[in-house]
Amino acid sequence: MAIGGAEDKIKKRVILSEFTRMAGGENAKIVIVPAASMMPRERGDLYATLFRELGAGDVDVVHVANRPEANSPAVVELLERATGVFVTGGVQLRLISMLGGTAMSAAVNALLSRGGVYGGTSAGAAVISSHMIVTGRGGLRVRRGMVDMAPGLGLVHDVIIDQHFSQRGRLGRLIASVGLNPQFLGVGIDEDTAAIFSPDGCLEVIGEGQVAVIDASKVTSTNLDVVAKTKPFSIVGLQMHLLTHGNRFNLRTRNAEEPSEMIRLTRSGKKA
Repeated sequence: MAIGGAEDKIKKRVILSEFTRMAGGENAKIVIVPAASMMPRERGDLYATLFRELGAGDVDVVHVANRPEANSPAVVELLERATGVFVTGGVQLRLISMLGGTAMSAAVNALLSRGGVYGGTSAGAAVISSHMIVTGRGGLRVRRGMVDMAPGLGLVHDVIIDQHFSQRGRLGRLIASVGLNPQFLGVGIDEDTAAIFSPDGCLEVIGEGQVAVIDASKVTSTNLDVVAKTKPFSIVGLQMHLLTHGNRFNLRTRNAEEPSEMIRLTRSGKKA
């Protein structure tokens, strides 16, 4: 579950409730990782309180401040018992430099392999993919030099995730990212919105905003290989899909799917 940040923590709490349900509800064993935050104690305590209020059976917070701690057997043992791990927001470069290639990262991958769930908000969402945006500049004037990338945790492949998408004007930098890496889909997630990646190769949207999917597989021409990094580049044949709550997108066929009958009835105001 990749969350675009600023998810509702007070009212309906749709996204956090769904994560709790996916992790097992009253049988959930959730581990919170606030390592990306500059205030990890406060962030960890906040989410621990929220998940307990939402009915999670067991909630722990793991504090790691460096790579040796991310290789700690005690941390790995806790993740081996978990049904869900939740990574908070903060600075994604801080997070990936601390966790990438560690025993903790391997334990998160193992959790997914046995049917557990990963949830990440803001920076915790950005690091999910195998290639991630670490820094970049907003705006619609697309330039090759407006984004910097690095390897991510590799929990989801063949996508590049950006967060706070509409709120911070990040369409340009996501287009630049997929222009440079056309084999990947760009997934831009608004605040209080989540993209759920399932084992069947589909992405499903929940929440109040939009998820933009940028597809460069049908691009016919671009001049980004010859234009200066600070200059705008051309890209012809780019596709973009805008998805909202209930929409599904097949990552393998790169086709959007209609919302389910239940979602359509709920949206229309009729009883599902």
